[in-house]
Amino acid sequence: RRIGEIVAGARAITADTGLRLSRFFGMSENFWIGLQMDYEAAKAKDSLASTLAKIKPWTQGKVPSGTPV
Repeated sequence: RRIGEIVAGARAITADTGLRLSRFFGMSENFWIGLQMDYEAAKAKDSLASTLAKIKPWTQGKVPSGTPV
């Protein structure tokens, strides 16, 4: 049931599940957890696209205007 829910996108890969899958498939302990993190980051990037586009990157050495020195 757990795997079916993960495949259907109804459940995330938890640390517990990731460790079990890694052990079963003989993979590194962080493989499945890393995939979940990448997936969540991609979803967040998509949902925050307009907000992220408004953020001006910090440039070292530049003080924002209006900031007391």
